[in-house]
Amino acid sequence: ANPEKASLKDYFRLIGRPTVVRILAADLLTGLAPGIAGTLFFFFFIRVKAFTFLESSTLLLFYFLAAVFGGFIWTILAKRVGKARALIAACITYAVVQFAVVTLPAGNFWLAVPFLIAAGIPYSAGALLLRSMLADYGDEERLSSGKDRTGLLYAILTGTVKVGSALAVCSLFLLDGLGFDAKNAANSTALSMQGLEILYALAPGVVGLLAAACMIGYPLTEEKHAEILRQL
Repeated sequence: ANPEKASLKDYFRLIGRPTVVRILAADLLTGLAPGIAGTLFFFFFIRVKAFTFLESSTLLLFYFLAAVFGGFIWTILAKRVGKARALIAACITYAVVQFAVVTLPAGNFWLAVPFLIAAGIPYSAGALLLRSMLADYGDEERLSSGKDRTGLLYAILTGTVKVGSALAVCSLFLLDGLGFDAKNAANSTALSMQGLEILYALAPGVVGLLAAACMIGYPLTEEKHAEILRQL
């Protein structure tokens, strides 16, 4: 590969690639969805679902343990059906669980556990599969240009993570505008409590479906990547 340094022109050229656009958009959305849910997690489970802080913290632990286990699931599924289809399945699973969490009875800890496990399993799919897909595109770029731009591609992807985190925090400003009081539940308006439910349960689910849509018709299939590697 050509070792010459990448220029700003190279940076924007890569961002404009249709395959890269799909990956970046999906990465932004798969980070934004759980980012919103994570930002509002304790408010939702303590204020809306009447769990204690200890119970909510334990549920969060189940969530992250499930995410670790989920990494194995999505790796196996990706090998069988392809990375894009595996990611679509993960995003749809996440969306369905988020939509369903509003039906969770208040204060029922053991019923909440499977919900959090089901929501946690898809969490690792985006970070795992999209970075692998970006590496695949790096091979395609190397074949077409003769230059290894893998490092630059990962640098671009790092930017989407930061943007997603920043956007997720905006949910707090929106709640504040609706009259939500983070310190005193009694001072929060009824509208803000409805907004909390919508932002925690529905917004991440919709974002998850948008992430799945980014992968529909993904062009760099496993078969095409195998041919690229053969030519390299």
